[in-house]
Amino acid sequence: MAQRTAQQIPRHSVPHNNNGAGYTGFSMKGSQFSHVMVILNAYINAFYNNRPLVCFDGGHMKSGGGVLYIAITLNPNKEILLLAWVIAENESTNTWRQFLRRFYEHVTPIEWAKALGPPDGSPAQLTVITDRQKGLGTAVTEVKPDYMDVWHYYCTQHLAENVRQNFDQKAEKLFRKACQVRTQAEFNKILADIKLHNPLAYDYITVIPPEKYAYYAAPLRDFPHFS
Repeated sequence: MAQRTAQQIPRHSVPHNNNGAGYTGFSMKGSQFSHVMVILNAYINAFYNNRPLVCFDGGHMKSGGGVLYIAITLNPNKEILLLAWVIAENESTNTWRQFLRRFYEHVTPIEWAKALGPPDGSPAQLTVITDRQKGLGTAVTEVKPDYMDVWHYYCTQHLAENVRQNFDQKAEKLFRKACQVRTQAEFNKILADIKLHNPLAYDYITVIPPEKYAYYAAPLRDFPHFS
């Protein structure tokens, strides 16, 4: 798959507000902190000149409690670029919905979609990758602007780790191979090997839609994963 270099990615501008922040905000529950969200204009401008790819993730913080939500992408040098972050008291579908709405509103507004959309005027296409967290997956499905198409991929690293933790390393190794093959015949052959090795692992894997993670089935032409 062809990769876009820094020279090939068109440069665009994004409106700034006066304080230099695309969006900052926090919420309180009575006298207690609920969450804080930060999306700086520097992040927004950087995204306007990068791949239409976003990875969302969340994790519990070790000190002080709370959950950190982040949105990242890859720059033309394949380096991680932070786009937005939230610190919240807990992880929930509702908090992910709020995060995604603000993200789309400020990082991928309609101006972004018009600038990066196909010349024929059809919707811009955004690739989203997550680790299949239930709350996040639900929010990604429910929250999407009308002016662009979003395709939700699952992170194969997380999927493979789940296969290893729930079953064994051989099943994980076969699964990783299945993720990368280019044809359905090769994919089916590896799944047959998994079934022969561990029927429970096979049942677990076949529930996951292959178009969400397998190279052969994913709509990579319209929604590339950029490695």
